[in-house]
Amino acid sequence: MFTLTGPHHNLADEGFNDVTRSICGVEWFLYEDKDYTKHSKFVHTFASATYACENLDSSQWDKVSSVRYAGVEDITFPTLTMYHDANQCGAELLVLRDMDALLSDFNDDASSFVVTGNSSWTVYHDIGFGGGKACLGPSSNGGWYGIWTPEEIGMPNDQVSSVRKGCFADKVFTSHQQRIEMKVAANLSFMFGEAGGLLARYKAAKEAGFQAVECAFPYTVPSEEVASTLKELELKQVLINSDPGNLQAGELGFAALPGKEINFRESLERSIQYAKALGCGKLHIMSGRRSKDHDERTHLATLEANLNHAVSRLSAENIIGLIEPLNPVSTPGYFLNSFETAQSLIEKINSPHLRLQLDIFHMQMICGNVTNNIKKLMPIVGHVQVAQAPHRHEPSCSGELDYPYIFSVLREAGYEDYVGAEYSPSTNSANSLQWLEKCQLQF
Repeated sequence: MFTLTGPHHNLADEGFNDVTRSICGVEWFLYEDKDYTKHSKFVHTFASATYACENLDSSQWDKVSSVRYAGVEDITFPTLTMYHDANQCGAELLVLRDMDALLSDFNDDASSFVVTGNSSWTVYHDIGFGGGKACLGPSSNGGWYGIWTPEEIGMPNDQVSSVRKGCFADKVFTSHQQRIEMKVAANLSFMFGEAGGLLARYKAAKEAGFQAVECAFPYTVPSEEVASTLKELELKQVLINSDPGNLQAGELGFAALPGKEINFRESLERSIQYAKALGCGKLHIMSGRRSKDHDERTHLATLEANLNHAVSRLSAENIIGLIEPLNPVSTPGYFLNSFETAQSLIEKINSPHLRLQLDIFHMQMICGNVTNNIKKLMPIVGHVQVAQAPHRHEPSCSGELDYPYIFSVLREAGYEDYVGAEYSPSTNSANSLQWLEKCQLQF
């Protein structure tokens, strides 16, 4: 692991050239070549208003040679950054105030722009705020991030000579990249069972249009086989559960089980090994079923101690640990069945490597009050999953939950990550996907 404290023009100087597969932080542009030059390929935007970790797609592995902020370190701060070359490459100019004449290096020579914060900026064709002009503004839904080229805003040939904070043009442009839109990942433990075993399900998900997947327990298949399948199909693994132990014996993890601390640590290490092999950045840490030999307080103390250990390991591996309350109807005896308990643990441990896995189906079955609970819990949410209640079919089935409305609540609350489709299709998996369009989602 290499810790960046700021932009770096040549990772080879740190012995870290072309080895990056995951990144943690707030916002970065990653480039294939050193010096962010015109010939660099802009391979990835990692932009988030909060600290998070993300694994690169397998097609981007081992290709990063230079790194810098996506505009500015704090993307909630109002700035305009101009770049000599397309795709945010080359020299950059950070603008914090009005400039009636751009520096000579950038006059009529800016090929891409990034705006951060919620303020607008007006760019002008001529010096002194003259000639043609265009306003680059935040999105109507409060976005804090935007990317444009001169051609997109009606100023070809890089002809921008002055800039002014505020919107002073009739032509107002809001970027298509202000917010990262939610995308859906197929849960292969629930979906595509008609295809057969786990590896066949990966192929079926890809054929149905999915670009990302999650699954509970990939441990029945060697990790190298799963990793090879992911690479071949160009799929992204966004989540796995921790090694549960003996499922046939009813085990569902060890994190809350007194006397099973060694089992927990062994299963955690195996889970980390799989997550790393699969390029997976999220690990659901399972608490296990209650033991009749111990009381609530002892279970809770054990869970807290084991989660503290997990956080120390996961932070070293750039993996986000998740805990998920499961409802007692679907999973009788499971220890963690309270959102209040999960929230208390996450806030007490206070680590960016421990977040809440918010399954809307389980929330409805446990406590309801979905709208207010989403808003309350969103600051600690690291992953979302969906299914209709009470029968756990696709969100568009008849049931207790209005998912088009729920997704509007998630968007308003600022959720921008993957949504796990963890449901049992009422028909076959490929025919169960009409809910994506109804909820304005994409693969």
